Amino acid sequence: MGERMRDIKFRLWDMKNFKMYHPHVDQHSWYFDDEYDSIQFPMENDGFLNYKSEKNAILLQYTGLKDKNDKEIYEGDILRVTEDPVFGGEDDFVGVIKFYECAFWIDNERQGKASRLFNEITEHEVIGNIYKNPELLEGK
Repeated sequence: MGERMRDIKFRLWDMKNFKMYHPHVDQHSWYFDDEYDSIQFPMENDGFLNYKSEKNAILLQYTGLKDKNDKEIYEGDILRVTEDPVFGGEDDFVGVIKFYECAFWIDNERQGKASRLFNEITEHEVIGNIYKNPELLEGK
């Protein structure tokens, strides 16, 4: 019958405590709190994680894809991209997952190179994220 939609998931980078949170959520368990002008995410242990603007946390969306090691790919992840030379691929590169032009991209600003994440002729591997591992982009 019909195809299943991709999972809608988020994680949050806490800029104050330098910690990544993976709220235990599905699309029906988080909600907007009008009183506090924030989004409330239930946590696996107990309580809620409060996301209120980009002052204290950055909301990162799941792309719906996994890397070659079956690891979920989120915005802000740093990926190693291996392009298939059979299809005219160039050198491998490292880039950050960003969402723009209505799509997820792997972007390397230093090299002036970007590739759509939804690309069947490349292999992707999550090697870190821009918040915990910014050094992975240095000189790349």
